[in-house]
Amino acid sequence: MEKLLKSAEQFLTKLNGFLKGGVSKGIRPEGLTDEVLTQGMKVEAEHSDDPDIQKKIVYDHVAELGPKYYDALAEMEAKLKGENA
Repeated sequence: MEKLLKSAEQFLTKLNGFLKGGVSKGIRPEGLTDEVLTQGMKVEAEHSDDPDIQKKIVYDHVAELGPKYYDALAEMEAKLKGENA
């Protein structure tokens, strides 16, 4: 049990470092509308049920790749699903 707790503590320490860093540095990227934020948080819910973590991931993706990131992701996923049907 102690080993498991140590592993969990190390994971949370790394996660905390990730949330403090990233491309966006926690600052809302230019061009990020409320609509895109909501769309992105729905997508990122796949990775976390914590809205703060979802928002941080959205900020990072949009800061790095632009506000059309989630539209492009949806198009890519739809295309791949069609090819694999």
